[in-house]
Amino acid sequence: MREEFTRENVYETVKLVMDEGSEVGKQVRENHHKWKKFLLSEGIESSYIDCKICAFDQGSILRLFSDY
Repeated sequence: MREEFTRENVYETVKLVMDEGSEVGKQVRENHHKWKKFLLSEGIESSYIDCKICAFDQGSILRLFSDY
């Protein structure tokens, strides 16, 4: 059964994350810090673009040989 997003559910979730001594809040802040560090790391943009170009090139090569 899928739970709906009610005003009360959103309030309780935000409160759970924002409470000072909350373990859930601590985990959310740690995850936020990890993602921020990763996404701001040097070279992440260029490596993402390189990966996409590489995937495109591989797809182009496969299409060339699919005619044979």
